[in-house]
Amino acid sequence: ILRGEGGRELLGAELGRRGAEVVIAELYRRAPPPDADPQRLAGWLRDGAIDIVTASSNESLTNLFDLLDARGRESLLSTPLLVVSPRAARLARDLGWSHAPVIATGADAAAIVAALAGWHSARTAEHTTHTITPATTPEPPAITARDPTSDPPEDPT
Repeated sequence: ILRGEGGRELLGAELGRRGAEVVIAELYRRAPPPDADPQRLAGWLRDGAIDIVTASSNESLTNLFDLLDARGRESLLSTPLLVVSPRAARLARDLGWSHAPVIATGADAAAIVAALAGWHSARTAEHTTHTITPATTPEPPAITARDPTSDPPEDPT
């Protein structure tokens, strides 16, 4: 199994239980980059220069959160978020995200791009301006969002 340092044991344990010989190669570390600039990132978040944050692992989400001070976290937690699993959505809720994250159907590039495109389409529809005449009032566009106070669907892993 090729994974990050300290990765989850579930797959290896299940394969071993089924009789496989499991060898684990830890190929990378999930840690903040040593040259990260938290003040610059916090400025971008505060200024609205970041439309949505994507996190492809719980560790990346936690590292991003830990990188920022309290003021930066406040901006981060009000920025839309895309994650790749219900488990990450629960973590985002626990960290204090102010709204439910977009959950991609998987961690692969195609699933993330599709989720971003769906989010962007919904956002664009939400911000579309309408010409209102005295005789009619247009219906606001329908945006479906998960209730941030409810639990996301269970993660099968």
